[in-house]
Parts: sequence; C-alpha cells; structure tokens
Amino acid sequence: RAWGLMAAAAIAGCSPRSQPVDLLSDTARETWTHADVVGRDRAWVAGQTGKQVRINDVVRRTLPASPPSVIRYAIDIPADARLSLGWRSELLGEGIRRLVDGQAGLTFDGKGSLRLIDIAPA
Repeated sequence: RAWGLMAAAAIAGCSPRSQPVDLLSDTARETWTHADVVGRDRAWVAGQTGKQVRINDVVRRTLPASPPSVIRYAIDIPADARLSLGWRSELLGEGIRRLVDGQAGLTFDGKGSLRLIDIAPA
C-alpha cells in the first residue's frame, strides 16, 4: 500500500514537459526587443537568422552573433516554473532571474560554453 501511495504522489507531482523554444523561428523573432549585430539593423539580423549552412555534411541554421552583438528576447517565465523551485532554483534560479530582468546576459567563452555576465544599467 505504501508503494501505491508513493507512486500516486510521484505521478501527481509530475507535469508534462513543455516544448523547447526554437530561438531561430519566426515566432521567436517576434519576441526580439533588441537586435544589433556588428552595427547591422534588426531587419538585417532577422534576414540572416535561421539560414541553412552545411558544415561537415551536417545542415545547421545560423544565428548571426559576431562580437559585439546583442539579441534580446522578451520571455515570460511562470512563477511556478521548475527553475524557480528547489535545487534548480539554487543552481540556476538567480541567474535566470537576472537574465529575465535584463541585469545579465549570455556570452560565448571561446571554449564552446556560455558564460553569464553582468550588464551595466542603461
């Protein structure tokens, strides 16, 4: 009986996974609040975003982001999102909150990883 209660609690606590957001889609481009890639305007950035390019026989889509570049997306994170609770919040929550509030940004570190950086107030 205890196993049944534990299984019921586990099932009740699980929620369906949301679909990932394609940051190169037309829908995602509509959420841009700012797009500036090496001095090019938003229209140019939008026209270059999502183009297909073949690298080593693998087709990829492009996101133009030569330094210095800024592409800002308007996003909405529900108050009860998984990253705002428990260990996820401790690990990532504060960084995500700073990103959403416009206090931080992401940059490539030159080694294939992203790095969270502070953004000076405008």
